[in-house]
Amino acid sequence: MSNILVKISLGPWQVTSKRIMNDKLDWNQTFYIPTPHNFVTIKLEVINLQSDGWFKEHFKENVVAAYEIRLPDINKEPFD
Repeated sequence: MSNILVKISLGPWQVTSKRIMNDKLDWNQTFYIPTPHNFVTIKLEVINLQSDGWFKEHFKENVVAAYEIRLPDINKEPFD
């Protein structure tokens, strides 16, 4: 897994982290996503990109892990 990224979804909005090409898993990014209300769920997906075919521009996304966190639970354990 040398080409991974994280997708963050919250309602209709979706942001994607930069790609990590080596073994150092350090994104060090900040995202600002508007929330329509306090009872939404944040979905985090760790994705491995694999080259699909002869061209490097074509990638196949494999979801390694997916998590859903309710926004009211962010200040509770284990997220606090």
